[in-house]
Amino acid sequence: MKMNLKAKDFAKKEELQKSLSTLLKKPLMALLSGKVEELPFCYEAEYFDDGSGFMSIGVAKEVDKMFKTKRSKGQGTEGKIDKKKVAYGVCRLSEEGSIEFCVVGGMMKPMEAKKCIKSIPILKKKVGDKYKISKGINEVLKEIGSTPGILPDDNKGASEDKNANKANRSLKLKKMNENVGKMDKAVGSVPKEKLDANIQKYETALAQLINEAKADGEIDPQEQAHIDELQAGIDALKANIAKQEGGANPQKLTPERKEKIKQNMDKIKARLEAITKKIRL
Repeated sequence: MKMNLKAKDFAKKEELQKSLSTLLKKPLMALLSGKVEELPFCYEAEYFDDGSGFMSIGVAKEVDKMFKTKRSKGQGTEGKIDKKKVAYGVCRLSEEGSIEFCVVGGMMKPMEAKKCIKSIPILKKKVGDKYKISKGINEVLKEIGSTPGILPDDNKGASEDKNANKANRSLKLKKMNENVGKMDKAVGSVPKEKLDANIQKYETALAQLINEAKADGEIDPQEQAHIDELQAGIDALKANIAKQEGGANPQKLTPERKEKIKQNMDKIKARLEAITKKIRL
């Protein structure tokens, strides 16, 4: 969904401010109605002369490029600007019906964002307080890349206590599963190369955890279920990335594919619950 906005429109701030609600209406309503799953956004706090903020929602290639390559780095056409007031990313409708602004680059401070939304009539009316700001994807990837317990050389000096080793692996598998979920949400928002690098690292780490489990003896059903769950998550992530590459207009996984993956995950969860119940008995 396009937003009819060009880079040249920023040369006339007053006119841009007056037309912003009208320009936002079509893509915003498409997002709120579920017609589109997500749209890019650009944001700048206190952009206009009266302190009001700017926000675009929808595909506006010239504006997107300007924010990604210039304004988010503190370089404005009007001279040096405060890059801490600039952000860009994707926005989507959450399951709760609120809009989620997923920041890919720059900074979106909650109080400044609130002021910006309230300063744009259509956002004030249609969004209001029903929104949330996600942690920057770059920060998420940084967190994923530095999470203890997933690096290939982490098995050095493993304990002779097999129960302790198993407990340690369980914690690692849980954390890795959480991070794979974060990466899946990042698909389409960050370069494929970054995600591929993390996937490769996780597959290597998973293989080493499996080897460690085998070294301790036969892998029991409970631990195998955790391993299967992580493998299923990685497979789903890779499928999502492949889907993004499949067309000229990248999209998320189809509802049918999502449902199939959900069914597989539900089976794994049910198996885990059954094993846990049996162990408790």
